[in-house]
Amino acid sequence: MALQARGAAVNFNTVAREGGVSKDFLYASTELSDRIKRIRSARVPIAYVPPAERPSENSARVQLTVLRESNAALRSENEDLRRENAVLRSEIVLLRRK
Repeated sequence: MALQARGAAVNFNTVAREGGVSKDFLYASTELSDRIKRIRSARVPIAYVPPAERPSENSARVQLTVLRESNAALRSENEDLRRENAVLRSEIVLLRRK
């Protein structure tokens, strides 16, 4: 559904407005009604976080920097392990030839 893709609420009002049909039409169609109810009940509500409890812009920047540094370290470690793995594979091939 286009509403879901946009992250909009899926309920009879929004579907009727989006589809240019009446709510009566949606309720009359068992298939549509059931689908709307299923999607509506499956949607997890987003918890409201008061502005005072939200991270500040500076805090978000610090978190981003830390995460980027951690990511760079993990990428470096991953590359080292790939090189080590290639060497070990070569040694296995050489040992199998003997």
